[in-house]
Amino acid sequence: MRGIILAAGRGSRLKKYTTNIPKCKIKFKNKQLINWQIEAFKKSNINKISLVKGYLGHKIKNKLHYFYNNEWNKTNMVFSLFCAEEWLKKYQCIITYSDIVYSYKTVNLLKKSKYDISITYDPNWLSQWKQRFDNPLSDAETLKLNNNIILEIGKKANSLKDIEGQYMGLIKIKPSGWITIKKISQKISKFKFAKLDMTSLLQILIENKVKIEAIPIKENWIEIDNVKDLSVLRNFKLKINNSK
Repeated sequence: MRGIILAAGRGSRLKKYTTNIPKCKIKFKNKQLINWQIEAFKKSNINKISLVKGYLGHKIKNKLHYFYNNEWNKTNMVFSLFCAEEWLKKYQCIITYSDIVYSYKTVNLLKKSKYDISITYDPNWLSQWKQRFDNPLSDAETLKLNNNIILEIGKKANSLKDIEGQYMGLIKIKPSGWITIKKISQKISKFKFAKLDMTSLLQILIENKVKIEAIPIKENWIEIDNVKDLSVLRNFKLKINNSK
């Protein structure tokens, strides 16, 4: 099992905070986001970790393996994922966004999944979204399930009834799952592919009859996506200990 951190993007919604550093180096509770992720992986006995660099990548100097998205300024998350194909086609990988903080226990849940592609989600997402947004529906995306298999993900939610939880930004892909992703992605135009985000890819897979497992978590986690998150989530009741 290997870990991949997707950290190529500009993080423009964080404005001045990412002017001189990449998003993954922003601190939360006196620790850089990247170090939260590395600690969660290592506590889960995933010691081979790579990071996809892009914006200000030269400022990331952790002792990791690196992939590079040299087109970070005109591509999205899925393009960065494909930059790590060397690992994805050979190994089971757990992929993480670079702007989330979570427990190693959440990583452990993904490790146990027997599906080719699986994600974790938070069924108790609403309390965090109420602190982050005046109207949680302005940001929250749909997640509809049937016995933990995703029926729909990533669409605009019109009601809380459309949301059985929120996708965190953690996904496990087996080499067999990667073969499926590559095959289906070949049907997508180059322009659309370059701008494709992760939940849109997952929805495309679902529409092509791919079964994706969604695993509910009980552990705390947070996402830091914009300036407001930095202020309101500092006071969020978060107890995570990933240190060995």
